[in-house]
Amino acid sequence: MEQKEIEKYTELALLHQTKGQFKDALKYTEIVLREIPENRKALELSGFSKTMLGDFEGAIKDLNKYLKLHGDNARIYAYLSLIYTRLGDAPRAGKYFRLASELNPDMCVMWRYMGRAYYEENKLDLAIDCLDKSTKCNPDIPNTWVALGAAYRKHGLPEKAEACYKHALDIKPDYSEAHYNMGNLLSSQQRYDEAVESYRAAIEDNPNRYDAFNNLGTILVSLDRYEEARKAYISALKIKPNYARCFFNLASMWSKLKKPVRAASALKIAIDLEPQRKALALQCGAFDNYLEEPEFASLLLRNDNSK
Repeated sequence: MEQKEIEKYTELALLHQTKGQFKDALKYTEIVLREIPENRKALELSGFSKTMLGDFEGAIKDLNKYLKLHGDNARIYAYLSLIYTRLGDAPRAGKYFRLASELNPDMCVMWRYMGRAYYEENKLDLAIDCLDKSTKCNPDIPNTWVALGAAYRKHGLPEKAEACYKHALDIKPDYSEAHYNMGNLLSSQQRYDEAVESYRAAIEDNPNRYDAFNNLGTILVSLDRYEEARKAYISALKIKPNYARCFFNLASMWSKLKKPVRAASALKIAIDLEPQRKALALQCGAFDNYLEEPEFASLLLRNDNSK
């Protein structure tokens, strides 16, 4: 195999890895390693992909081969630290973490990348471990704390999540993403007045946050502050006119206020944008009192296959 082909397959492996497509990345590294078993980049890519796929035995083999052939590398030690953490071998995990940090004190980006990849795969223990390591490498990056908070929240640890969001805001008080995530957490705990303040802070820091406007509207409806809620929904729709979720929430508000014509109008737009919202409308109960109204019957009770 010519050098150009080796480089092509290595680049393809790297491309798939950056997209989180680790099985595809591994396919290309295997092609390279069959031709050149000692290839530095392919060994690293293979070891990382196997780590992310949970093939720890195969990953350890590739990573140790890399170290034997090519010497110390902070990333390789970091991968080994992660593997031994998952295997419950704390002494080895700590050893490799120290080696990685000594070689490259700023390993936070790599740990954050791995943490987010695991979060997307819903492997929350791994995500938390990686993101926690990232904060230890550099505790002054607010988006790492927000990512760690999101992982804790998804894992059912709201107190730790809140502490992470607060830490992010201590570092950067005008960080919209931290305020937004804090609002979502507070809302889930029915701490509505606090949630309102968090969403308003997120909007103040980033006036284009249509999602914060939408969530703010939903909380204001829960607090019976309907005019404020209406303004929040309208603000969201001015930023994102095809925002089906917001139209659906607006329809629910109008239904609660016993304004079926307005509710049907907003609901029709939501269903036109996202047809699956028809099933949600039937399930959520918000429109049950109006199913016999002509506007709602035509939307929710008709056979979509009828002409």
